[in-house]
Amino acid sequence: MKPKHLLILLLLGGGLATYIYFGIQKPAERKSADGSGVRALVGDLDALTKLQIEVKAGNIQVEKENNLWWLTNPVKDLASDSKVKNLITAMEKFRKIKTIKESATDLEQFGLKDPKVKLSYKTADRSEVYTAVVGAQNPAYTGSYAQSGSGAVLAPEVFLGGLDLDFLATQRADDFREMKLLTLPPENFENVQIKANGNPIILKKVDGNWVMTAPYHLPVDPEFVRGQIEKISLIRANSFLEKAPTGVKDVAVRINVAFQEGKSDLRTTKDDIRPNGSEILLYKLQKSAVKKKGSPKASVEESSLYYSKSDKTSWASISHFHLENLMKDPEDYIKKSFDDFLISDVEKISISRPASRDFQILRKSAADFEASLALNPPVAARAPAVEDILRQIRNLKALKFLDQKPRSAALKPSLTIRLHMKGNETRNYVFELKKDIGEVWTQTKNLDGQLVWLRYLTTSDPIKLASFDFDYVTKEPKRE
Repeated sequence: MKPKHLLILLLLGGGLATYIYFGIQKPAERKSADGSGVRALVGDLDALTKLQIEVKAGNIQVEKENNLWWLTNPVKDLASDSKVKNLITAMEKFRKIKTIKESATDLEQFGLKDPKVKLSYKTADRSEVYTAVVGAQNPAYTGSYAQSGSGAVLAPEVFLGGLDLDFLATQRADDFREMKLLTLPPENFENVQIKANGNPIILKKVDGNWVMTAPYHLPVDPEFVRGQIEKISLIRANSFLEKAPTGVKDVAVRINVAFQEGKSDLRTTKDDIRPNGSEILLYKLQKSAVKKKGSPKASVEESSLYYSKSDKTSWASISHFHLENLMKDPEDYIKKSFDDFLISDVEKISISRPASRDFQILRKSAADFEASLALNPPVAARAPAVEDILRQIRNLKALKFLDQKPRSAALKPSLTIRLHMKGNETRNYVFELKKDIGEVWTQTKNLDGQLVWLRYLTTSDPIKLASFDFDYVTKEPKRE
């Protein structure tokens, strides 16, 4: 045969092969991507009761019991409902694109002699167990070779399926496990105790609002408390451990949660010692790692590992922020704003400053005020100026609550403001102001109805309050 004729035949043969692959085979292989093709797994997948996955890392088994999915092998624990649903969705999407061989004898060429995934499942509408195995991907990486059948017997047919089940080859038991330590949302928490740094904090829900009952009986910052409660509900394991980690001894944070009546965690069993609550323990293990080995001055870097253990879950490795989020002092929970009064309820204001005459402001009507200096007759006061003073107090934000104790009589305050409210109630604010920072003492009622002095650290904002004098409230401001 002449070289020219041979070249023509080669080109024709190559063109035919290209047409067969790209014109016939390739479009068929794409069917799984657009959801076409025949569904490869039979049975009503909405009625699944049992799933078993066999991969190189081991066997994973989940079973449905009382409408909950449970991991039953290699450990017994609650399964993640969302992760099981994702698997079921993948099973529904797994399509038979085309038959590769009606009766294959050499399974090794398809990666099916030792398949990367073996999936067995049982549905409520079928008495037998159905099995599918997934082998190697095809040369175009658009699908994987697979077999299926009932029970332990696989049909001899090898077909090209989609890639929907390939992810199972790398799955571990933890990938189907519920990793959150608590399964109830924070709305179902009724009582929370947190002990960190040796300071027990007790929070209780009263009429839908969180209050602190220990160590202080004081109003709390509602947003901060809600955030802390939510962080407890979000504690999750990075991975569960088969046994207690070596070297872990002291509890860094102890959390006890009581649930609302009639509520229980999904992991709760009939033998649970806390059927209506849970205890979570968080640990920090300090470790030292020597760096720059062989160096004359080898540096030492401190590192930490973080763990959890609850009455409903095994030991687990957790992220550091779960522990750090809850390493807060009781003072951090206390309300740091002073907006717990209405401007319309203030009937009288007394203001005292060193090196300045004390004066009072009296409300005559809703928008009518008069001010007076000691031993002097009252004069009309500007309503906008009076309301400005009261707004400044309401808008104050403390940096930190410091303590609850009586104010020392030896203290010489920079500013004292007393508000006389409707119903013979008074509110006292005593400021010790410096250039950039200050302290404020306020007298208020605790949750037991007792008058107590509270001390806060503030910014320099109250300095503006100290600038308000008698002339400010009685004279019109100069126009520039």
